[in-house]
Amino acid sequence: MRPYLLKVMTQVLIYFIAGLFLALLFLNIFFRLKVIRVYKNLIKHRVEFNSMDIFKPESRMKDVFLKFPGSVADIKSFIYYIRLSVGIAVLIVLCITLLGLVLHFNR
Repeated sequence: MRPYLLKVMTQVLIYFIAGLFLALLFLNIFFRLKVIRVYKNLIKHRVEFNSMDIFKPESRMKDVFLKFPGSVADIKSFIYYIRLSVGIAVLIVLCITLLGLVLHFNR
C-alpha cells in the first residue's frame, strides 16, 4: 500500500475510534438518565428484585410481576433500558477493539 494512503487510513481509523469512544460516553449518559428516572419510581414503590433477574426471560419474571402488580410497566422499562444499554455498549466496544486491531496490524 502507498505510504500516503496508509497515513490517511490510519488517521481515518483513529478519528473513527475516537468517535466510537464519544458514542460510548453519550450512550452511558443517556441510558444512565433513563434508568435513573425509572429506578426512582421503583424505589418509591419499594420494588425489589435480584440484579440477575434483569437478564432472565420475561416469562421467568412473572413472580416479580405478581408481587408488584402496580409497577409492571416500570419494571419492564427498567429491564429494557438495562438490556439495551448493555447490548449497544458491547457492540461499540467490539467495534473499537476490531478497529484497534486493524490499526495495530496495518501500521
